[in-house]
Amino acid sequence: MSCRKVKNFDPAFRLALRDQLFPYYAKASLLAKSYKNRFIWTGQLTYIFATSAVIVLLMNVIFGILPEWVYYIEFVLLFLILTLISIAHKRKVHTRWLEYRFLVERIRVAPYFFLAGRDVSGITPSSNSSGREKKGQWAVMAFAEIWHRLNMNAYKHNTSLKNEKPFNKELISFTRKSWIEGQLAFQNKYYKTNDRKNTFYEKGGRYNFMAALAIAFIHIVLSWFHGEHEKPDLFHKFLTIFALSLPTIAAAFEGIRRQNEYSRNKNRSEGMKANLESLKVKFNAAKEEEDFNKLMREADILMLSETQEWMMLMEPMELELKA
Repeated sequence: MSCRKVKNFDPAFRLALRDQLFPYYAKASLLAKSYKNRFIWTGQLTYIFATSAVIVLLMNVIFGILPEWVYYIEFVLLFLILTLISIAHKRKVHTRWLEYRFLVERIRVAPYFFLAGRDVSGITPSSNSSGREKKGQWAVMAFAEIWHRLNMNAYKHNTSLKNEKPFNKELISFTRKSWIEGQLAFQNKYYKTNDRKNTFYEKGGRYNFMAALAIAFIHIVLSWFHGEHEKPDLFHKFLTIFALSLPTIAAAFEGIRRQNEYSRNKNRSEGMKANLESLKVKFNAAKEEEDFNKLMREADILMLSETQEWMMLMEPMELELKA
């Protein structure tokens, strides 16, 4: 988001961005990150508490541990799940995360269009026309107001800017390096993060499930060497605990993986990287203002489409009760 390296622009442009745009970007970005973290942690804790409740009950049934307290523990765990989900819904954690992320991505493109003296595309928070679209209209209106104030204040207090020709060839290089290559670096990092998390939860779920399968088989084999009415020893009891709890743990791993859409976000990022690489080549070949303007519009449409597709992917992933 920095424009300090552009030497051929009036300092008033940079001051306008610093005073009228960057503070909103910083605040919206912090809020988006905060809501995202709350969404992720609430979802993970929900699965952890639900799995723990199952294990506690199994321990009581198999070992008779804390027979007077087990239902209190289960009640507390289930109550915590209900409380976490209720608070998340009341504070609209999921919705606010998506909306603030949308606002951040729109503000991110604004400096390049401002420096180029062009308007940003007309926007909506999602590409469908459902009632949910209206819930995100505040983000569209907020960005429109930020964009309006940026232009109004910049030209109101610096009348000389009205007569300045915005385009210069250095702007092509700056936009490519700061915007296109910056987004490419982000997508590379985003791809690796989602790939790592997807692999972790996918393997975690598979290993737990396969372990449960192996333990069940061991239990069957051991039963061949014991009498039908023989009292199970401690080893058999532990086998039973693992055989019944590991599938629940495996389901929790898979639930977290799907709730955060690590696999699909990884694939989306891979496609976005290819598009950005192609756009980077076009920016390298651009020489004239007409070429630059076309590429700016193409880049804006690409970024906007990517944000809207991500929102449509994550919109159904609202937090739900899991017990």
